[in-house]
Amino acid sequence: MVNRVTRRQAAKALSAAALVPLPAAAAANEDLAALAEAVIPGSRAAQVHEYMARVQVSNPKAAEAFRWLEEACGKRFGKGFAKLDALQQTGFLTSVADSDLFRQIKAVIATGYYTSPAGLADIGYKGNAAIAEFPPCKQ
Repeated sequence: MVNRVTRRQAAKALSAAALVPLPAAAAANEDLAALAEAVIPGSRAAQVHEYMARVQVSNPKAAEAFRWLEEACGKRFGKGFAKLDALQQTGFLTSVADSDLFRQIKAVIATGYYTSPAGLADIGYKGNAAIAEFPPCKQ
């Protein structure tokens, strides 16, 4: 007998699977959360680190960028990004700010944050709604 799954059952299973955290090491997950928070404050609460972990699984170039950053931090300080104090974090990020790999990481963090409910609220996104007129820019 063939087990048939309805679209509703499949959608329910997929949405439940999306909520299961990836099997990442706790230290690596904390490093991602600390990195995201250092780049865009509020990212930890918006769970951007979970988005970052998923991007690494599906995008080899992003995974390479995160690996590069982790290795650079380890070589310079001998520990993960989350274990650095705020001054060390800022100094390290400033030293790698001009690299293409760090630009990729910032793009992933920005995408994760500004597509989260907290990020959408930050930019004042109200959803797909008709407006009577466009207000002028305030400069």
